[in-house]
Amino acid sequence: MQSTFRHLSAGLVLAALGLAVAAPMAASSCGDDPSVQAMEKAVKADSGNVNNNFNLAAAYYKQQCYDDAIDAFARTAKLVRGEGPDQDDMRFQCYSALGALYYQVRKDAPNSAKYFKQALGLRPNDKDSLNGISMAEMKLGNVADAAKYLDAFIAQDPANVEARYRKAKLLDEGLEGQTKNPDPELRRRVIKAYADTAGRAEIAKHAAGTSDPDAAKSYAQILLICYTRLGELYRDTSQNDKAVAVLKQAVDLAPDDFSSRVILGNLYYKTQDFADMVEQLQKAVEIDPKQVTARFNLGVAFINQERFYDAWQQFKAITELDASNSEALVLMGQTLENAVDQQLTQGGAFYTADQLGDARTAFQHVLDMDPKNKKAKDYLDKVNAQLDKNFADLIVRAKEDLRKGKREDAVEVLERALALKPDDPEAKELRGKTKANIGKLVERYLAAGDKAFSRKDYDGAETAWRHAQGFSAGKASADRKLAKLAKLTDNQLRSALLAAKRDLARKDLLAARNDYHDAQAFSKDPRITNGLSAVNTLITEKVKKLVESGKASFSDGAKDKAKKSFNDALKLDPNNTDANTYIAKMTGSESNAKVNAEKVKTLYYQGVDQYVNNHIKEAIGTWKELLKLDPNHADAQKNIARAEAKLKALQNL
Repeated sequence: MQSTFRHLSAGLVLAALGLAVAAPMAASSCGDDPSVQAMEKAVKADSGNVNNNFNLAAAYYKQQCYDDAIDAFARTAKLVRGEGPDQDDMRFQCYSALGALYYQVRKDAPNSAKYFKQALGLRPNDKDSLNGISMAEMKLGNVADAAKYLDAFIAQDPANVEARYRKAKLLDEGLEGQTKNPDPELRRRVIKAYADTAGRAEIAKHAAGTSDPDAAKSYAQILLICYTRLGELYRDTSQNDKAVAVLKQAVDLAPDDFSSRVILGNLYYKTQDFADMVEQLQKAVEIDPKQVTARFNLGVAFINQERFYDAWQQFKAITELDASNSEALVLMGQTLENAVDQQLTQGGAFYTADQLGDARTAFQHVLDMDPKNKKAKDYLDKVNAQLDKNFADLIVRAKEDLRKGKREDAVEVLERALALKPDDPEAKELRGKTKANIGKLVERYLAAGDKAFSRKDYDGAETAWRHAQGFSAGKASADRKLAKLAKLTDNQLRSALLAAKRDLARKDLLAARNDYHDAQAFSKDPRITNGLSAVNTLITEKVKKLVESGKASFSDGAKDKAKKSFNDALKLDPNNTDANTYIAKMTGSESNAKVNAEKVKTLYYQGVDQYVNNHIKEAIGTWKELLKLDPNHADAQKNIARAEAKLKALQNL
């Protein structure tokens, strides 16, 4: 029999098995094609002609008339008579096409497997048949058979990334089925399969480059899945460094992938890299703001970092997405009091430091959480009034400097005014018109930085020196001064971290927390955030154990022992509800810890009230009274130092 039929390329089978087979054409469209019409006439004239039937099947396939193609290929296969290479080739072409079409178009795995096996019987090493059988058997749930044929396919085509990926998934499904005591050897094989697939996918992606963007995109998707799953597998086997490394690769490959960022963020919690954890979870929430779990974990992370306002925002967002989320509602309520107190305290500290913009932000945060908070409203009114006055005074001073020809003085004053109101048109216009002598301006910035440094205002020093650094004339001097500042803060940081380490070794958790609080005043190093979060986690765990121990002792009638446990818990967390409730139940009054905490809060705000109303001596006295109750109250200590400096400056006028 002459081989005059149209041979189907492997591309037909691969296309049918792939993800991009076109939608079937309407019957009327199929009949309109000239090649289909010609083949239909040939078959009608000689219905028993094998070549004509095969060519008609191929024409149907080319025109996406898949149902007609299936019928035509099946009819052709039945028409083939006799034995020999040509007949086997014809049968093979028909069986391969039918296997592919039944799999992709009819979604009929049993018939797909049947035809691919018939094709494989004719060509025992045919890659496409092996691949097709594997996919069909997997659809049928015959995992062992699917794996056998897939291994045979990979042996024929070792570089096939998609096949290796399917083998990794196949093994992984077996692992996921072992919910209890997973087989270590199987897990090792799964890890190896994903790692091998990732390596080959990386090579294939690079080879595809820009010449085949669709292929490169497909390889990138496989890479992302492999990296993400490897991260989970390494994490589950406590190979945390490897887990972090592959998850970073996933994030670099697909910065907007939600899953890899969440897994990496949660892994950082395990490794106690809390600053990195927050960074990843924040980006995950930006990618998908409606994901409640990511927001919840981020809120908990913020609590451990004592960023209570940020935590409150996350829990509030969760309740807006799901009003019935009880955990978020509870934590939102518990966080609210801490967040309000913290923002009021920080606002007062910013006010005494003359950082009015930061003070305004803090008080506005309070009103975001508690719109009726009278204290925040009063403070915000005073801050806004002071900001307006300061701004107006600076504009008057700048105009006076310009009138006198003191352009460098005017520039410095206008920069300060714009820091208060960046969008003010008058200040912007004046600054744009004012041309200063760069050399003199640099000298002024350097001198301002030196002055700030001498009074230990390191933020102010850095700001001034950064201004000088922006001019070529001041860069060298500013670089030296900033290096000196960096060395100083680095030494301070090392001392603070060492102190925290010593206090942790002594199991003095409160002292360690204060060490990290002190370090926050001069550095944003992630080791501070990580250390503070770790200490707060330890405090939470210890308080929980103490409260549980107290409850057990109370139930056993050992009230003295219970009281000690509850009081020890309150030393670490004066506002713990359970501990305070039991102390009140046993003593008939509130705990000393809670009473003192309330006194500290009252005295702090009393001092702020006095300060903002220019009763500076009284404010100093009030904060000193506070320190008798809480000697480590950092904001009170700073406020006293600033108030005393301001008082001295006023006396020298």
